[in-house]
Amino acid sequence: MEDCSLLDLGAKGLKFTWYRRQLGSVIAKRLDRAMCDIPWQLTFPEAFVENLCRVYSDHCPILVRRNGRCSRWTDRPFHFQAAWATHRDFEPLVSNVWRRNSILGEWVVCNQEGSYSIQ
Repeated sequence: MEDCSLLDLGAKGLKFTWYRRQLGSVIAKRLDRAMCDIPWQLTFPEAFVENLCRVYSDHCPILVRRNGRCSRWTDRPFHFQAAWATHRDFEPLVSNVWRRNSILGEWVVCNQEGSYSIQ
């Protein structure tokens, strides 16, 4: 990295990006990183890396954000509106989404707890 003049962008979110179960214990490491050179860092001084929850791989995806802030959806907490449940299409829509997208279940568990749990 030094020979190529690359800088590690660091990360927010999960501390580790790789998990492996071995002999009844869990090994966790930060293997995945985003690197940049100095001109890129000067162009995007607010950029940061966000480590996301892993789904099917033993590696967590990483997301590089150039503007230095999370999207507007993550700037404020989600609030469920009870009135949504009274809409005639609510139950079929939710059932359909949960049935066809098994990733959503893991994603919600991971984000609600604010930490990684191995399943």
